[in-house]
Amino acid sequence: MASDGTNPINNVAGSAVVAAEADTSVVVENLNSSTGGDYAYNGLTAGGAVNYDWGQVGTTIRLPLLMDNNYGWSSSVTILNTGNTTATFDFDYFGQNSGGPYQGPQGSLGPNASVTYSQYGSPCPTVGAGRITSDQPLAVIVRQYSGNVYTAYNGFSSGATVVNLPLIMANNYGWYTGIAVQNLGSAATNITVNYYPSPGYPNRNSETVYSVQSNATAIFVQSGGQWGSSTWVGSARVTASQALAAIVNQIVTGKASSYSSFASGSGLIILPIIRNNADGWSSGVQVQNLDSTTANVVVWVNGSQTWSGSIGAYQSVTLYPVPGTWSGFQGPVRVECTNGRRIAAIVNTVKSGTGDLTRTYNGVNR
Repeated sequence: MASDGTNPINNVAGSAVVAAEADTSVVVENLNSSTGGDYAYNGLTAGGAVNYDWGQVGTTIRLPLLMDNNYGWSSSVTILNTGNTTATFDFDYFGQNSGGPYQGPQGSLGPNASVTYSQYGSPCPTVGAGRITSDQPLAVIVRQYSGNVYTAYNGFSSGATVVNLPLIMANNYGWYTGIAVQNLGSAATNITVNYYPSPGYPNRNSETVYSVQSNATAIFVQSGGQWGSSTWVGSARVTASQALAAIVNQIVTGKASSYSSFASGSGLIILPIIRNNADGWSSGVQVQNLDSTTANVVVWVNGSQTWSGSIGAYQSVTLYPVPGTWSGFQGPVRVECTNGRRIAAIVNTVKSGTGDLTRTYNGVNR
């Protein structure tokens, strides 16, 4: 914003590159004032990221969930060339469990230029996945939309045979989650989701989709079946014999958001923007222990330790509002593990009222 309160980039769509002398963490928040469509996503780095899967650019990018009018939901993909020369790229679509490749867009992009492709009415399956290859490093985000409800997630430059999901829900005040897991390997694989309840919730059986083909996606929805109509909150760990990438969609009537899976974690997490009733917006943090023994975790706000607790193996804890913040607070928060375990976190920020007043981003591991 300019010093006089005006917005010098109003009505401009494009891309941006952030440069700084020190290590930085970037979150982009989008509010469409005309429709109320809210979403957020993380900035990507050219290299050295702990979150090397969703947090780093690459020459091969995987997109675990793309849609073409799936019960009214479609997606669009924005590609940014982060290289120093013109990028030539090839975009292929794949199906749910199997199918593909189906040829998508092909083209070229100048340095720091971006382009957006909608999957509505495209060769993309109703529910599918994507792969983009290029001779230059790319940064890619996916937006999912249904009417005036929007979500966004980062494309993946790599994955792992084990990925972690800090927040999974079934009928949590009407919120449900769905998981899309893409096989990044060269051979078919069985994909299994193991669920870990937060304190007070029952165990749930693991779920497996068998023989998911290379580059295809598997879908796990936390409604019906073993989930019934009862409330459940917890975390998940996804495993396979091939490398994976996954996203989680969180949805309730009229609102939705997304986050990306964690292939790695660390002992320190940076949360660039946390709110506590700031303009009506408030944030909740879900911190997951990625290791097989208990993690001791502390929260820091304005240089002071404001919370400490223990998180069991692969489980997660909800911090809402974030301890040590106060009404009107808006700023960064740090989460740290003090006994050498790896942790990961997501941030959900919501506002009361009608419209899609929900944003989610991944905590940044350092």
